[in-house]
Amino acid sequence: MSKFENKDAVIYCRVASIGEDCRDQRLHAQEQRCRDYAQQNGYDVAQVFSDHASGNSVDRPGIQALLTFLRSHRSDEVVVLIDDVSRLARSMTTYMTLRRMIDGAGGKLESPSLQLDESPDNSLIEGLLVAVAEYEENKARTSEKRT
Repeated sequence: MSKFENKDAVIYCRVASIGEDCRDQRLHAQEQRCRDYAQQNGYDVAQVFSDHASGNSVDRPGIQALLTFLRSHRSDEVVVLIDDVSRLARSMTTYMTLRRMIDGAGGKLESPSLQLDESPDNSLIEGLLVAVAEYEENKARTSEKRT
């Protein structure tokens, strides 16, 4: 029997570098939406991982700790809750890399804002939302260069 038998979900939250008060509020809001989803679905939250970093890299302390946790609890079939696909990554390449890493570590990605499964329709919507997140990131970066 695993010591995490009743704790079958973890939460991952991320914000980019912004003011501390706003950052903490955004992290709390993401966590709360995931906790509400966990409660509605009968999941017990074992741990919360977070990063204050760009969503364009897999080299973030929180995401690496999450992957380590999943690998060490592979037999527990842990659900990984993210508030939105843009919280996991803001580039298609990074998102798909992290999605594969989470799957490979034994995690199952879920979100209160989107059904994340392998159906053609949901896969299309997921991909479109990641593409929009990448577009918004690129547009913001272009606007910053102009100012």
